Amino acid sequence: MKGISPIIATVLLIVVAISVGVLATTWIRNWVMEQTSQELSSCVLDTEYQVDSTEYNATSKLLKLKVTNKNSRNLWGFGVMIDNGSTVLDVAYNSSNITLSPSITSTSKLDRERATYLTLNLTDYTGYSTIGSTASTVKITNQGCTSVTAKTTTITQKT
Repeated sequence: MKGISPIIATVLLIVVAISVGVLATTWIRNWVMEQTSQELSSCVLDTEYQVDSTEYNATSKLLKLKVTNKNSRNLWGFGVMIDNGSTVLDVAYNSSNITLSPSITSTSKLDRERATYLTLNLTDYTGYSTIGSTASTVKITNQGCTSVTAKTTTITQKT
């Protein structure tokens, strides 16, 4: 009994390796397409908002921002991230220290070309007593499309 020749064995190994590569590539491509669904792409394309003004009052420790929706996706659930270069304070959208006027909720969202005034009370954040007056960047997050944020580096100081 003779075995298969080395040339045929090599060709079979190459064919098997290529087949496994094609199967893996197809599976990975399909997985990536599922992970980056159209909803996420639509969300990013339909979401744009900006911070029109930012004012920090050192006496009352209130950070006031005007946020305007500039695109078609309705927004809600605004959170705030304050960065002063060495410390970042991240305040979640559901914090009791954030108030919005007019009120914006998951059922009463911020429509296109509408604005809301967000006020963040920093008095409860011990250890962050100076972050409002030393902030270099303020970033606004939202729950309508969590992949998109708005930020400002212009912060007016008021005493």
